[in-house]
Amino acid sequence: MAPGITWTPHLRMTVGGTMGTAAISEEWSNTVRWKTIGAEPTLGTIQDACTRLVPVVSGWMARGASMISGAALARYVKLNWINEQGLQRDVNTVVADFFAPGGGSHVTDVPPFYQTFAITLRTRLNRGRTHAGRVYPPLVIHTAAEAGSPYTSGDAAAGQATSFIEFLRAARAAIGVAFQTQGLETPDPAVFSPGNELKGTQPMWSPIISAVVDRVPDVQHRRTRQIPRSEGPTVLLDPA
Repeated sequence: MAPGITWTPHLRMTVGGTMGTAAISEEWSNTVRWKTIGAEPTLGTIQDACTRLVPVVSGWMARGASMISGAALARYVKLNWINEQGLQRDVNTVVADFFAPGGGSHVTDVPPFYQTFAITLRTRLNRGRTHAGRVYPPLVIHTAAEAGSPYTSGDAAAGQATSFIEFLRAARAAIGVAFQTQGLETPDPAVFSPGNELKGTQPMWSPIISAVVDRVPDVQHRRTRQIPRSEGPTVLLDPA
């Protein structure tokens, strides 16, 4: 962590997995941060919450409205306490491993590995720090609004946003059940921004209140960085 950078302590949830076949696959991950009130959760509480998140992630991946290809797999969820220095508090990473394919009605649809649709997570702020966050689900299917349109349909965009909000609601409830065993309040998903002592800024956070999907397909080129290049056959202009 860079000197002078500070964070509001929080819970960081990372969901990730693979895309493609076991022989040639690529990794994906998305992160959502959670603001807690009062005492810090213990390691045991966080592990309990992490375990309870597994069916929540599986449900989001499988819902047809999520528009996630069956070639995308969720393989883990991590849940860790982040301190003021932006570092993981506990020595051991809290993680639950599992196997959850995407799909719904899109089991056999496989877009390019870099294709996705950005889900923007908005707060009550209209601009500036912590006004919005963003996640990029893996292998999201494009359903053209009409033939030749660059936009996915409005129904598809609404479905993706609704499915992710359902995911956040269920995740909040699952974490809340674990937190209640320690007498803690249920945390809320939020957008965080670190402070910078050199710039004179303080760390900030704002609760997420909505989600919206950009109808233009987005790209994540880093999701093809582990795939070896493979050229097709060379074709000569003037064969001998």
